[in-house]
Formats: sequence, C-alpha cells, structure tokens
Amino acid sequence: MLGDREAKDLIERNLVQDLSRNGANASTATSVFGPKGFEGISERAIARKLKNSGFTSVLIVSLRAKDKELNYNPGSVYVSPYGGRYGGYYGRYRYAYDNFYTPGYYTTSTEYLLDADLYSLATNQLIYSAQARSYDPNSRKSLAEDFSESIVNELKTQGFFYAGY
Repeated sequence: MLGDREAKDLIERNLVQDLSRNGANASTATSVFGPKGFEGISERAIARKLKNSGFTSVLIVSLRAKDKELNYNPGSVYVSPYGGRYGGYYGRYRYAYDNFYTPGYYTTSTEYLLDADLYSLATNQLIYSAQARSYDPNSRKSLAEDFSESIVNELKTQGFFYAGY
C-alpha cells in the first residue's frame, strides 16, 4: 500500500490540511520542489528555499517498516445435545449429541510503522520525533487520515503551534 507516489502524496496532503487548520504555514514537498522532489538539490539549497518561502521547520515522514504476518486460526468443534422421547419401557428421554465443525483458516495482517521527524530550519536540529503503528488499515485514505490526526494532535499537545514552529 505504501511506498508508491500516490500514498506519499495522500499522507502529505492530509498533514498539510491538518497543520493548516491549526494555524501552521504548511505545504507539501511536491508543491514546493515539484514532482522530481529533491533530485540534484543540495541540503543547503533545500534549506535556503524553505527559509525563503517562509517556513521555520520541516516535517519528514518515512515508512520505517511494512510487515506482513500469516496467522492460522484453528477450527473448532461444537457439541450440541438434543433430546427426544425414544420409546422404551418407561418412555424415557434419551439424549443424543451432534458435532458441528468450523474449519481452520489463514489470515494475513499487515503492520505499518511510520516515522515523523520535525526539524528546526534555524538550528538544523531535531525538535520532535514520533512513530506511529497501524494494523490492517482499511485503505490508504484511512491510514493517511489517522496518521496525520495523531501527529498533529501530539504537536498541538506539546505546544508547537504556539512556539513559532
């Protein structure tokens, strides 16, 4: 799911929307540097362009890991009694038991581990770092929305929107 251009753009757009809603001057890397990104540009030139565009910090998001796991869910046996009158000398009730089986099956789960690192452009120092884990997201969109919301809420909690970052 992740690793392709569409997923990257979706996460960036969600972050920009959520950051902007909270008063931050935010933009995607593609809108600042174009579709080729950072090809052939030095780190110094990137920092200069960002500072000249009015940015004070850079949030870098990366996919740290994408792990798939195959799980076996064993089948089950259920025993269900049922009774009835089966004649006999005293007309006793006798019970019989029926077995019901559910077969075992395999499931595949996917875990994504994303990093978010915020750097100050003034000092070139890491000022915030977080990791987010997502298990079996329903879609790229839900992964991007959930990740963005958790990062922005944490930044808000730590006061980054009032400190000029």
